[in-house]
Amino acid sequence: MIYASDFVLEVTRRCNLRCAHCMRGAVQRVDMSPQTIWNALKNIDEIGILTITGGEPSLKPEIIREIWNVLLSRGIHVGSFYVVTNAKSTYKRIEFLEALDKLYQWCDEPEQCTLCVSQDQFHNNLRSPNMKYFAGNEVDDYGDKYWMDREYFRPNERTTYITNVIDDGRAKELQFGSVKAKLQKPWSVRRDNDDLHVFENEVYISANGKVTSCCDMSYKRIDEECIGNVNDEPLEDIILRNCEFDDDDEDMTGEYTPEQEEINV
Repeated sequence: MIYASDFVLEVTRRCNLRCAHCMRGAVQRVDMSPQTIWNALKNIDEIGILTITGGEPSLKPEIIREIWNVLLSRGIHVGSFYVVTNAKSTYKRIEFLEALDKLYQWCDEPEQCTLCVSQDQFHNNLRSPNMKYFAGNEVDDYGDKYWMDREYFRPNERTTYITNVIDDGRAKELQFGSVKAKLQKPWSVRRDNDDLHVFENEVYISANGKVTSCCDMSYKRIDEECIGNVNDEPLEDIILRNCEFDDDDEDMTGEYTPEQEEINV
């Protein structure tokens, strides 16, 4: 079984904006299928932080709900979730809220769950609906405010003025990037009998099932530089092929290291 400290699911590559600083690149009509979700979560026992990303995740609440279904059916423990929305689309916001509510109730550390809104200079300069409307300062037909009683809604966490733009995707095409794109690095893995504990770097599953150890990449780079696909092979095999073991007494083959041989002789 696998414990992943930072597990990221790219639920869709659709987006309702064309931000100049976007590291993803051009939108794609690609959504994570139920089979990909099932494959991605196979043999997962526990997740520290589950990040739901895209694209714009609020466009596909039905996929978030399917993720919850798989977590529930397999009894997968989740500490907390982290989701960022641009808050520019409201036509599925109720379904989006209901899907996040299910995740929130499932998490072992619900007080750490976070939904925040991108309120930087790029998003705020684009046309509304604005964050206040999305957040629920408008009363719905039932007299309720959509978000105000949700502890996981943290609207003030993404208000920073962005100065460092990753040089990838659309930002690279427009020569807008200022920070070198990150490279993939091996996962740091510790074994506990047959269990794998994956630390450092994200376990990132794209909408089409491709796996990387870095979330800050364009769709093009993810597709070209992926280190496996959960629709073709088990995630455990991909991790074992791209990791550095942090075990005290065994290397990745389960054999004694030369240093240990010397000591034991």
